[in-house]
Amino acid sequence: MAKILVLDDEASLLRLIVTILEQAGHTVTSFQKPLEALAALESFTPDAIISDVSMPVMTGLEFCEKVRQQPHLQTTPFLFLTALSQRLDVRAGMNVGADDYLLKPFTPNEILEALEVRLKRAALIYQKPQITDGILHAKALGGVGVIYKGIEVNWASKKAAEFFFYLLERPNGVTTWEAAEALWRDKDESRAASVFHTTLHRLRKTLDEDVVFTKNRRYHLKTDLDLVFDVTEYQNLVRQAQQNPEVELFAEAIKLYAGAYMAGCDSVWCEDKREMLHATHLSLLLDASRFAESHNDLRRAAWYAHLATQHETYADQAWTALARVYETLGDTRRAERARARMNAWDD
Repeated sequence: MAKILVLDDEASLLRLIVTILEQAGHTVTSFQKPLEALAALESFTPDAIISDVSMPVMTGLEFCEKVRQQPHLQTTPFLFLTALSQRLDVRAGMNVGADDYLLKPFTPNEILEALEVRLKRAALIYQKPQITDGILHAKALGGVGVIYKGIEVNWASKKAAEFFFYLLERPNGVTTWEAAEALWRDKDESRAASVFHTTLHRLRKTLDEDVVFTKNRRYHLKTDLDLVFDVTEYQNLVRQAQQNPEVELFAEAIKLYAGAYMAGCDSVWCEDKREMLHATHLSLLLDASRFAESHNDLRRAAWYAHLATQHETYADQAWTALARVYETLGDTRRAERARARMNAWDD
């Protein structure tokens, strides 16, 4: 299912739209204020955006224009909801980059069908170009995926995928016993060695025979792989953002963290790495919130603090930061909810 951002200043209608979409299985992030939605979109890329047209402070047309100015959102399906049925209003929406226009009142089926059409169309038209030959793209944040020589890898076994990423994380290579301890700790030495060689064979068969080589009884990924690894990119961005804080660096790093490291994999080394990256991301979100707050960008500071509370529900420093920013904004109701460890962003 898709990640949908919904913007409407009318609370009751917003709740209705969220309910319709969530019951259809979509993940929904909702806002009543366009400026808050724009701040969120700097570090969040939804699969589609649904927005009202008639709103105070910033109209839906102005919101759409600003959305389309962001490179990572230029092809995101954008649907307007409005009671304005005149032809000129419809044309104005299309001129600023909207993909569809639904008139109020609408039925649940109408909004779901319109959304499905736009999502399918975007998948066909705006799909990313095929990866060039030789490049290996490895994704471990929010799931497990590899594209090699322009083709998505279908793993013969989950352990073969885990072994590949284990080797990625260990540039000095591993021994048979180190790999067995990491991936099959519950097996005795003889059984673990047997399973190791079976998994190695599957890994080589899935990619290339020479993708793993042996030197001094240690197994390595071949050194001339043209590799793009999302974890390495994320860690580099975090380091840059913390050493030379900039809005763009924080936003790019936060966006790249798509979810837990190797979700669904349960090897001990995966769990250790997952916990480490989870802590790193919490620290990044808090640093981003503090940086935005220090530059009086309070809406963005609140959004990053909110993300920190969602990332780690029990992080006292995140809730404290969120309450402080709301207090500075003069939003005492949300500040009180934050102090009570209650989500107030979508209220």
